[in-house]
Amino acid sequence: MEELDPIPEDLWSFNFNFYQDSDYLLKLAIIMAEQVLETCEISVDTDTLHRFMLTVRKNYRPLAYHSWSHGFSVAHILWLIFTQSPDTFTVNEKLGMFFGAVCHDVDHRGFNNQFLQLIKSPIGLLYQTSTMECHHLDHTLYLLQHDDLNIFKNIEETQHSEIMAVIKQTILDTDITLFTLSHMELEPIVYAGEFDFGNERHRKLFKHELITAADLCAVAKPWNIHRQSVKKVFEEFYTQGDLEKQMGHTPIPLMDRDKKNEVPKSQVTFFSAMGIKCYGILYEILPCTEPLLENARDNLEEWKRLAGISENTEPKNVPMKRFENLMHGRRDSSDEYSESTSQNNMPDVANE
Repeated sequence: MEELDPIPEDLWSFNFNFYQDSDYLLKLAIIMAEQVLETCEISVDTDTLHRFMLTVRKNYRPLAYHSWSHGFSVAHILWLIFTQSPDTFTVNEKLGMFFGAVCHDVDHRGFNNQFLQLIKSPIGLLYQTSTMECHHLDHTLYLLQHDDLNIFKNIEETQHSEIMAVIKQTILDTDITLFTLSHMELEPIVYAGEFDFGNERHRKLFKHELITAADLCAVAKPWNIHRQSVKKVFEEFYTQGDLEKQMGHTPIPLMDRDKKNEVPKSQVTFFSAMGIKCYGILYEILPCTEPLLENARDNLEEWKRLAGISENTEPKNVPMKRFENLMHGRRDSSDEYSESTSQNNMPDVANE
């Protein structure tokens, strides 16, 4: 495989645009993987590593959002943090989290867990909870069972087991429905100044927060990249919503293309209830992630502008319960701006 020389300067930035040529991203992903392995003093045959990364890329389906570029973006955020905070993570954490991130949405179908349960898909019947996350994990383990793809085959048994455990937890932690409870436990610990990396429970909660922040990194990119991501994710949402309508069901507003005018409002709710809080906690623990928090704040302000929400009418502290209501289509009577903004002629984000 042709090498990149020199490594592009923007790869070292949290603002890196991951919507680029798939082959180019693959080369960059291999560079990052090689650096992680070298830092961890793990020797992997070059052909095996290249074959594994090529296979993972191939096993991401050509979806609007949950594609190879998304898998790359999540791994890239972790790689940046590992390089800027090298002593924060153990060798096994770096290996398991990086390669878990690379694989975390492999073979995604473009539908959420609730829909797979609704249609009684084989995957939905096999995994009753964290449906797609369990599938991504099993698919990853399946790939690693092949000797010509197994990048960890020469690692001794104890370390191998520990790395596999980190990969498992990393992928399962991307189930967004599990985030709220974890965050609510971590938040008071951090803001009370009691967070301790040496405390195993604190460390586990932190890693959950980190992988969520990486998984949602499109939220914390500059506006032009973030806007493109929103278009892509809603393309998947509306495809699912259309299928639900064909089946005689009513999709939640997020997935109903007839309610495109509610996108800005839903984004304000998402950012206020989850996005800013997630990146705020991450910044408190890892100050090097400040660019992510600043981008998220800037994007929230832009969504407020598009939603016609003034500074005076924005709730100061949107509860995370409101985000859960949004994701499940439940009406939140405490949403003081839901009625007024839903009746505005809000712009279609695709035209902004």
